Amino acid sequence: MRSASTSLLAPASFPAVPRGVLFFCLSLLGSLSACQGGPEDPPGLGHGLPVWTVEPELEIGSVDGPVVLGSVLTAAEGPDGTLHLLEFGEARIQRFTPSGDPLPHLGQEGEGPGEFIRPSALGWDDQGLWVLDTGANRLSWFDEEDELLETLQWSSQRLDPGELAVRLGAPLGDGTFMGISVTGARQIAQGIITHTPLLRTDADESMVDTLAVTPVEGDLIQITENPAQGGMIHRHPFPTAPIRQVLTGRPHRDPEGVLVEWEWEPEPVVHVLRRSVEGDTLSHTVLDVQPIPIPAQRLEEEVERIAELYAQSSGGMPAQARSLVEEVLDAPSYLRPVEEVLAGPQRAIWLQLAHLPEDGADEETPGKDGERWMELDASGEATRLLHLPPSWTLKWVGSDHIWAVQIDELGVNTVVRARLVT
Repeated sequence: MRSASTSLLAPASFPAVPRGVLFFCLSLLGSLSACQGGPEDPPGLGHGLPVWTVEPELEIGSVDGPVVLGSVLTAAEGPDGTLHLLEFGEARIQRFTPSGDPLPHLGQEGEGPGEFIRPSALGWDDQGLWVLDTGANRLSWFDEEDELLETLQWSSQRLDPGELAVRLGAPLGDGTFMGISVTGARQIAQGIITHTPLLRTDADESMVDTLAVTPVEGDLIQITENPAQGGMIHRHPFPTAPIRQVLTGRPHRDPEGVLVEWEWEPEPVVHVLRRSVEGDTLSHTVLDVQPIPIPAQRLEEEVERIAELYAQSSGGMPAQARSLVEEVLDAPSYLRPVEEVLAGPQRAIWLQLAHLPEDGADEETPGKDGERWMELDASGEATRLLHLPPSWTLKWVGSDHIWAVQIDELGVNTVVRARLVT
């Protein structure tokens, strides 16, 4: 068994992001070292890199069309270009041809073979398409014609160390699987649990090793008038914990771990560390960044949103709910510089950068009020920036196109395939 010191994402020795007083002024991100800015590139991580945008090619879903989409959790494009959409809350996976024509959906609600209770992730390995059903604690594999090949049922038993309940995770391609420890949300919100392990297990549910130990302190908050009587648990709107992620799901792609961690002192930088499942360091990229203080308007909006949810759930008064939220919402000084990580082709990874303040956004500044993503190639070198239109959420990246979810002003979801253009 491998020790934690040789875990997938070790070493995790960068200083933790500090929490402190709130800053209400606006700021833009700093620059990537050794880069010069361009006229269409607002300052930030990747400043001076080639700026790419998108050109829509295909749209799927509409409020009155043959395809109505729910909330799309994730997407995957198969080797033949077939699109698979996993919808949150739906016990099925919608499928579409490369030209956007609907195919019979995969799965239905149930506990039998090929059925799902609460599917939560999907991807590709050498066996085919795998689907993780956290509701049934089961993995299922399907071939390219979406015929069921195999299922693996887990008991969610308790494993050492710490007698942690472990939930089934993604297959890692070498006969082992991610094992995600199941911990109580209230214990995290109350600060009783500050770290959780990401385990690797075999098909018999025996622990192989620990891939990473992930800090969770501050990820959740508890809003209540009386802690002894419980209350509402809510995800912190400004998380500070490092991003640790194991990228899986690409056809014929070996999984790898990505750690994104940042420090503000003595100089503000972002570390992006990539390691193989075997523990080998693949790349370590250090990026300069100027911190973005949390805008006052964004903080105010989050306080109001959470207070409204608590008032609705508890039957309390809005003013009292707001006071409780303000009391427990220990906001950090700055926005975290990276929001999410996605796998790209040719072992590239894509980092979603912090949203820039929207004040002053206009048509001449592409992407200022939409998602901004930076690509790192297989060696860890930053190669380009991608700006998405407002209301787009990136779900999958290919070599020359992407799939994204677009939400219109009526809240209707559509899925868009768009070509990457300079």
